[in-house]
Amino acid sequence: MAATIDMESRTIMVSGAIDVNQVTIVMRVPIPEPGEYTLVKAETNLTDEPWLCWQITLGEGVSLPLQNPTNLLLSRQFRKAKYLADRGAILFWDGEVRPGDAIFKMARLNISGNYMILSHNRGGLTDAIFDEDEGESDDTGLEQDTPRIDLPGALDRYYEHITRHGFGDDLPKIEVEAPVRIVQPGEIDILSFTNLPQAHSGGIQPRERA
Repeated sequence: MAATIDMESRTIMVSGAIDVNQVTIVMRVPIPEPGEYTLVKAETNLTDEPWLCWQITLGEGVSLPLQNPTNLLLSRQFRKAKYLADRGAILFWDGEVRPGDAIFKMARLNISGNYMILSHNRGGLTDAIFDEDEGESDDTGLEQDTPRIDLPGALDRYYEHITRHGFGDDLPKIEVEAPVRIVQPGEIDILSFTNLPQAHSGGIQPRERA
């Protein structure tokens, strides 16, 4: 993972790729100074199964703003989001990120220290198989290791569980410190944007409706 920080707009952009599911990824991003930032984050799914949910646990010194905490809190792939107060985590669910696709997320964060610390967990097909299903007679005709996510109610039970309790507590952790590039003054030609026209077609005309 790597990050770019624009101090003028207080934006942290992070991108990367993930090729393993059964670990908690603890990401540390050094920042120039504490404050409120907009986080824009994208990771490509290089695993062999879709992600059915995504959990971001806020680390030490990282919190949601007290005023309008849901401002810019969204993910393109997941319809729903929830804050799990007992674990300081943001949960995205009701959607999927297929292998080869990238998950895109945004959030406003208060960072009181010198690092933005976030832990990441992904939920896949195998996570949706509950212990309550184990030990029951299997009369579905499926092989033992076949994911049972396609059985009626399995995904609903999984979502009900994670929206109450979260997930990933029993997974090993790996720590990643992302290299950071700071956008320097002069890299963006501000003067070139001072005389923008009110509208610019760019040579592309809208299609007329029949």
